[in-house]
Amino acid sequence: MIQLIGVVVAFALIVALRLRNVDFSVSLLTGSMLIVVTSSEPLRILVDSVTDTLTDPSTWNLTVAVALITVLGYVLKETDLISELIVGLRSVVPSSVLMAVIPAIFGLFAMPGGALISAPFNEPEADRLGLRPEHRTYINIWFRHLWYWASPTAPLAILATTIACLDLNAFLFAQLPIFAFTVGLGLVVSRSFIKRDEVA
Repeated sequence: MIQLIGVVVAFALIVALRLRNVDFSVSLLTGSMLIVVTSSEPLRILVDSVTDTLTDPSTWNLTVAVALITVLGYVLKETDLISELIVGLRSVVPSSVLMAVIPAIFGLFAMPGGALISAPFNEPEADRLGLRPEHRTYINIWFRHLWYWASPTAPLAILATTIACLDLNAFLFAQLPIFAFTVGLGLVVSRSFIKRDEVA
């Protein structure tokens, strides 16, 4: 019984810590330690858990993959290659479409603060279309996070398939309908914003 209570309290504690903006890793570690402490054999379970985690190849594959994706994002940011790409797109892509394309490009790679980085690139297009601030924010946030459903470089997809022992390609393929729906919904809503702001 105490073990069950420990699990329930641990999950509640993780949520409570996150609501207080405690770092995610610290929250998970705290919850995990509570589960260990309330288990029948705390020391053995702790040692086994640490050993299994550190000796599991998937742990290191996941760690290296996410780290390298983040490095790639930083490289693209520091070399200004994305900036050059966007400048080139401005000459061939309409502003109404480019508003969605720019955050989507930034969303392809793990980049801390990516939404804040992509926002300034969208400003010229937003100004050209006369979009209100809240509509600019919606478009930037919505299209930046599209790739959670369909990108093989999305850390969450890699994490989910690794933990669940699923094939990444099959996992992403199964989510393509959701991805298509998300893109379509975003375009429809964004288009309504653009038309409304143009009229205003």
